[in-house]
Amino acid sequence: MTNSNSSISKHYHQLNSERRGQIQALLDSGITSCTAIAQEVGCYKSTISREIRQGSVIAAMSCMSTITLILHKFIMKSAAETAISVIH
Repeated sequence: MTNSNSSISKHYHQLNSERRGQIQALLDSGITSCTAIAQEVGCYKSTISREIRQGSVIAAMSCMSTITLILHKFIMKSAAETAISVIH
């Protein structure tokens, strides 16, 4: 029986400083999606997430995620208040 995941390598490589710099530049440019950064850098999105979580790159993504969450809550609250005022 063959393994259906045989094309996925189980061998991991650490990112070099050039790739970490590339990740940082993408974060600085406003790209916050681990998937988008991973595609650009050429690695798995879990690698990007781990690099950010471990502090290998400045966690600008965490700041952006927090800002996005706050804005989302504000927009949802405003929408709910508007909907209630329209109903009454």
